[in-house]
Amino acid sequence: MAAPSTWVPHIEAFIDYSLTSSQHDASLEAIAALVKKGLISLLDVVREMEMYLTTNDNVIRSRGTLLLGEILTRISQKTLDRTAIDSLSDFFISRMADWVALRGVLIGCRAMLYRKKEVGSISTIDVKRFSKCFFEEVDVRSLAANDRKLCYEVLICLCTEHKDVATTQGEDLVYDILRSIDNEMDPPCLMLAFQLVQCAISLFPVLPNMVYQDAFDILSKYFPVYFTHGDAGNDASREELSDALLNIFCFTPYFEPHVIPFLLEKLSTAFSLAKLDSLKYLQKCISCYGPDRMADHAEDIWHSLETIIFNKEEDQIAKEAMECFKTTVSVLITPNRETFFGLICQKIDLLLNNIAPEKQSEVHALGSIFAIISRLSDYLCTRVFQKYFARLVNLLVESTRSSLNGEALYLVSEILSSCRGLTQKSPDSTEVILEKDSWWNILRNYSDDLSAALLKLVNTITSVEDDALVVRQENVLYAVKCLEVLATFAESYSPIADETYISILKSLTLIISYMDKNNLIWKSTQEVLIQIGSVVEKSMDRRRAVVYTTLVVEKLLSAFVASTLPLDLSLEALYGIGTVGNDQMKQVLEVVEEAITVKISKICLEGEFSQAETLISLLQFYSGRILLWLHDAGDASEVATQFALRIWNQMKDENVSKNIHVMGILDALVMAMKHLVAVSTVNHQSIILKKSHEIIVNSVSCPAELFTTAFLNLEQLASSPPSSIQDLNLISLFSSVITALSAQTPLPYSNSSSDLVSNLFLFFLLRGHVPAAQALASVINKNPIDNKAIGSCLSILSEGAENKQVYKKDIILGFAWIGKGMAMRGDDRSKEIIRFLLKLVISSQHGLDAALSAVDGLHVIMGDAEGCLSKQFHAVIKPLYKQRLFSTLLPVLLSSMNEATNKEAVCRAFGYVISDAPLAAVIGEAHKILPAVADSIIALSTDIQNKDIVYSLLLVLSGILMDSTGKESIIENLRIVIGVLTRLVSYPHLMLVRETAIQSLTSMSILPHSKIYPVKPQVLKAVTSALDDKRRAVRQEAVRCRQAWSRGN
Repeated sequence: MAAPSTWVPHIEAFIDYSLTSSQHDASLEAIAALVKKGLISLLDVVREMEMYLTTNDNVIRSRGTLLLGEILTRISQKTLDRTAIDSLSDFFISRMADWVALRGVLIGCRAMLYRKKEVGSISTIDVKRFSKCFFEEVDVRSLAANDRKLCYEVLICLCTEHKDVATTQGEDLVYDILRSIDNEMDPPCLMLAFQLVQCAISLFPVLPNMVYQDAFDILSKYFPVYFTHGDAGNDASREELSDALLNIFCFTPYFEPHVIPFLLEKLSTAFSLAKLDSLKYLQKCISCYGPDRMADHAEDIWHSLETIIFNKEEDQIAKEAMECFKTTVSVLITPNRETFFGLICQKIDLLLNNIAPEKQSEVHALGSIFAIISRLSDYLCTRVFQKYFARLVNLLVESTRSSLNGEALYLVSEILSSCRGLTQKSPDSTEVILEKDSWWNILRNYSDDLSAALLKLVNTITSVEDDALVVRQENVLYAVKCLEVLATFAESYSPIADETYISILKSLTLIISYMDKNNLIWKSTQEVLIQIGSVVEKSMDRRRAVVYTTLVVEKLLSAFVASTLPLDLSLEALYGIGTVGNDQMKQVLEVVEEAITVKISKICLEGEFSQAETLISLLQFYSGRILLWLHDAGDASEVATQFALRIWNQMKDENVSKNIHVMGILDALVMAMKHLVAVSTVNHQSIILKKSHEIIVNSVSCPAELFTTAFLNLEQLASSPPSSIQDLNLISLFSSVITALSAQTPLPYSNSSSDLVSNLFLFFLLRGHVPAAQALASVINKNPIDNKAIGSCLSILSEGAENKQVYKKDIILGFAWIGKGMAMRGDDRSKEIIRFLLKLVISSQHGLDAALSAVDGLHVIMGDAEGCLSKQFHAVIKPLYKQRLFSTLLPVLLSSMNEATNKEAVCRAFGYVISDAPLAAVIGEAHKILPAVADSIIALSTDIQNKDIVYSLLLVLSGILMDSTGKESIIENLRIVIGVLTRLVSYPHLMLVRETAIQSLTSMSILPHSKIYPVKPQVLKAVTSALDDKRRAVRQEAVRCRQAWSRGN
């Protein structure tokens, strides 16, 4: 046993109210741990605390009682003997009237009531004593919120853990609890109060009706639940409280006589929240109370819902009303109970007798009613068809001979969509087909007349006859929707004949061939054809699949080949049909591939340069849409490889490879080749690489030394003859293959192949061929770190001091790409190239052109390269590489800002580095870079060629301003920032700069008033001048900014 000297101080520390709560908690945990481990007994603790539990000092007595209650809570699993249990129970019950110590008493009672029999529980007699004493001595409503919460927890424990005792008190217990919770307003307490009421009512199978009435009278005061000061910071949200109240109302059907009339009354209020909650409650209560109890309320419910459904309500209320209506229909309408259906029909008949175009809101509400009823079950759908379908179809058929009844068409479309939904739920059911008067048989009987009317309507938009029916676009859309439904029923449910199916496909395909793709009807029709094709594909109906392929797919393919449709329209249509499935997309792919190869031949061999724009569009369509779709479907590698080989076979022709660069064709072909290689597997990439490498070796003219492991130095390069256009074209295309290779794809032939390929690309890099540099960068990025090409590049840079050729623009950019490839994979040797570029930027030794080229090179290294070194093309990217580059470049550029002989170049480089770096990294250094950002903007703002860099720097400044950490740096440099922004308000070269500058000034108006007050006149003067800006967007921002800064007065 532990000596009293080791634990008594903990009791004294807890009793000492001058100590902190953390010290109290530590003392409590220490004592409880000793009791749980058996090092001291609870009786020892009580004996030691006797003076604290019986003293006349209210504070000490309350602390002592609280300590005992908390200890009991923490030893709930420790076994106590009967004597201890009875003594503790007697103590806490006897102290129920001690309001000073009540909190500790309640905690102790809660701990006693929760104890299980196996560890020693409170006796039944003591539970009865507690219950009687609690309701006699404790006035719950007069207590503080935390104490009320404890009371509710104790009572919940009484109702759940000691039901046998609680039930003996009968309805008196319920009334006592109702009195305790009446007028409760604290959200967390209210949650417990609702739970307590539900627990109390659940104790009794049935209570006198007056009890339910009184309980409802108290609970209904809280409907609808809302907070007068918002629910932020509350432990219980409005939604949680509302759900808890709803659960009580739905818990027992005996609330029905009181709840339903109350909710229906609330539906007539103008308070939106009350309406929403009433609909939500009504829906749940109808489901819980059941049809027998709800039958008496059917008429009142319908009239209340009718008022909301057919009047213009808020969207959320209208949506909730429809959900409630759906539940009501499913509960109240059965074959033996149709009162509610009869009420609905009265309204429908009234509307149909007076249907008119000007009543669109009522028609749409009626359509929603039809859709909901028809979708719920075959029985309800059949009732709608029996009552209204024939009438609506006849209205539609008659109207197609004169003035179209668009309202009937809309209602038919809603009914059809709903009944198709039923077949999708049970695609193998035959009951609805076998039943003579079922909705399906009614639909089949009227399908011919309906289809004919719909086809006549759809055909009017492609008709050239003088007497063609004039229809609105929305009606054609409804007709197309109806045709889609008729054509997409499951095979066993299809209500239309094969001839009708064929007519539908012909008419829809004609729309695709006739209208502009930007037209809403065209887009809707395309979606319908895709949906029909998808259904055919899934159903395995070979007969309809053949029809669909013949009438839709082959028709559109033929139109593309014959060029009878505009190219953009034809490509959009082909892609849409291709998405039906892999087979359809491959059909499209074959036709487009053939078109591309034919166009290449015509342009390069026959000189038909007018076809160049078409070829570029085809290449972009092929690689950007078809190939990506097949890749997502997992079926692109084989077809991509075959087409890549086909293109390379065309490149064997000297005239093709020589003329392919005209009018931007080569750029499109290069990008397409990258996509073809990128989506291929490693094995397929090797095939493409081998083919392209063979053609390069046989067709490209270059020094023989390149195909050994030897490296050409700059003198040998200078003596080599210039490269032909054919060579450059082929190298560009070969570069695209290398750029898109996976890191696992081996380069061709021997182990020295990396050197062979690298030498080839390095040779063309030094001739200013940037695609070769990008390919070499890709090789270096994806291959092992000991790639000899890196050593070759660094050797050339070291020779550059004596050879001016290295300082040409394209060559500098080429080396920048090499540096980017190394930096992305974390190779520290990239710093050699970065130092080379920085030296060119800072010094003017090699001229302005070299410095500006180096600036562009830094932009290459820091920026994104989606067309080259990217994840799409399998680049190796080390995490946070941009942050490391930023940390390397920033100190050098900042230190050189005022010392450089060419400040504009340094400022441009700084602008690129800052704008390309991750914003989080920039914000972390905001206190250092803000003066330099301001200085750079001022230095660059005079030249129109720098407008994009100025805008990028301004966006960085705005990003810093929007960040909470960055704002601190902005405040430190407030005058500098304000000076730059007010200057940019009148920036003449780019409207976006002026607009963003004013927006940033507006954001700064919320900074501390003491900081911004001195600069207010400067800001207001600049913004006032912007009120006369020639661009409206700038003027609007100026007005907002002036208002924001003026409000500071």
